[in-house]
Amino acid sequence: TVMRIAWWIGAGLLAAAPVGADVKAGVAAWERGDYRRAVEEWRGPAIAGDPDAQFNLGQAHKLGRGVRADQALAEQWFRMAAVQG
Repeated sequence: TVMRIAWWIGAGLLAAAPVGADVKAGVAAWERGDYRRAVEEWRGPAIAGDPDAQFNLGQAHKLGRGVRADQALAEQWFRMAAVQG
């Protein structure tokens, strides 16, 4: 829902992304099965508007890897990524 996305954005603004957080590091973590770390890496860039990170967070929420499965939240992240092409 929109409220959940707003919460994520607010949480991201209040807590700085981990130093060195980036999309590629998240992909590497995902590939080795460290889903929670992947989500941590993607959160900051996704909130900052990176469409790849947004899509990847959508996948994490869709599959319930590193986060609780949440189809509505997954759809929101996918939509945010899609709007940017």
